[in-house]
Amino acid sequence: AVQRESDRMSHLIHHFIAASARQAPQAPALWFKDQCLTYEQLETDVDAVANGLVTHGLGAGERVAVYLPKQPETVTALFGASRAGACFVPVNPLLKPRQVAYILADCNVRVLVTSAQRLNVLAGTYDVFFPTYPPMRLEGIEVKEDQEAPVIIPQPGYLQLDAAAAGYGCILSEEGLVVYKWDVGTQNPSGRYLLQPGPYTVVYRSRSARSMAFSQLKPINIRSGFTTHLSLNG
Repeated sequence: AVQRESDRMSHLIHHFIAASARQAPQAPALWFKDQCLTYEQLETDVDAVANGLVTHGLGAGERVAVYLPKQPETVTALFGASRAGACFVPVNPLLKPRQVAYILADCNVRVLVTSAQRLNVLAGTYDVFFPTYPPMRLEGIEVKEDQEAPVIIPQPGYLQLDAAAAGYGCILSEEGLVVYKWDVGTQNPSGRYLLQPGPYTVVYRSRSARSMAFSQLKPINIRSGFTTHLSLNG
């Protein structure tokens, strides 16, 4: 039988998250212990990882290894790598360090997504990507066998955002990286957002605003371990 064009698979794996976020944004997508991520939240996190990878120079088709245990960051890293146009390489978290090192070399991995604790057991030199918000990339981290390689990641803070109405907008890092965004127009951005310490800009325009001239730009500063509150008028 001849396969019709319409029968062929035309979607990549990350497209299914985006489609579910449009169709059922508040439906549960991922459970981890007592934490539940909706498809809308998962879509936002996947997008943040993808933007971070591209901003830090990841090219199309390059390989991103994900060496993490079963946790939400593992899911967002895998789907985020796909959205960034890369090939993700899931690494079994139960493998021994030498087995992991072999996989990284054999797959010609460009970026390793992992935790500081797991990095300490891998001998070699790596460009390491940490799935923080915004993502952090540290280049040329040298890890020697049986020696610790200290990596300091600041404790994050939170932004408690309260908006009067649904609208469009984003949270921009100091470098202009889009960390979170709301581009559907039907989404109220109110919520609690995890962010690394530093200055950010919140851009927001209510759905009822007639043009971008009515957009609000609100500078904020996130401190480690603290919650910053911001209210947005419709």
